[in-house]
Amino acid sequence: SGTTSLRALLYFDEVFGYFPPTAEPPSKRPLLTLLKQARAFGLGVILVTQNPVDIDYKGLTNAGTWFIGKLQAERDKERVLAGLKGALSEAGKSEPTDYSTLITKLGNRVFLMHNVHEDGPVVFHTRWAMSYLRGPLTLPQVRTLMADRLRTTASTGAQGAAAGATSSGALEALQTATLQPQGAPAGFQTTPPAVPPDVTQVYLPCKLEERDAIRVAEQRAGARIEVKGVQLLYEAGVLGA
Repeated sequence: SGTTSLRALLYFDEVFGYFPPTAEPPSKRPLLTLLKQARAFGLGVILVTQNPVDIDYKGLTNAGTWFIGKLQAERDKERVLAGLKGALSEAGKSEPTDYSTLITKLGNRVFLMHNVHEDGPVVFHTRWAMSYLRGPLTLPQVRTLMADRLRTTASTGAQGAAAGATSSGALEALQTATLQPQGAPAGFQTTPPAVPPDVTQVYLPCKLEERDAIRVAEQRAGARIEVKGVQLLYEAGVLGA
């Protein structure tokens, strides 16, 4: 049944190739139908593209809300302006605003919003987000973080086994899961050193797999090595210009 409230949202990024102006791929007709009729059933449709010129004109004129960023190609701007005129005509509105000048003046991280329900366009900046997330976790740190959960899982499994509800194979898996994380070897710490906030930290990827690292160590030692444990260690370095 019809509704005036939003029930669901379809987000499509990137729509290039699925909604072309001339060709007829299998995706084109369903997308055009959604743009025309989905709003009556509470379904919102968001189509994202960096190539406005490659979107069907009928689809552009059925878009009620536009978010327009900086356009490099002149033909992209012309297609957007043509679609805006069509959308304004469909909504029964005139074009008192010079959209061409507004779009030309858009800079980086600046967008123009056009909504058929508003009196005029709105120019806005995207919000800057600050993240305090640290870099990637090392394997010993992952083991440390998961230690309590693994012990809880092992304890729950052991209680089930005592009641006869856990098989011998599950018990072996639980015993494997209860391995304690290895401590840091001499000269190393389990946490990275603290650095000033203006210093950029970069973790170089590990290019050697475990078996390759063991083979290199045996070649350096000139003898076969009995491996009892493997840890991933990071050595701090400073690179300045």
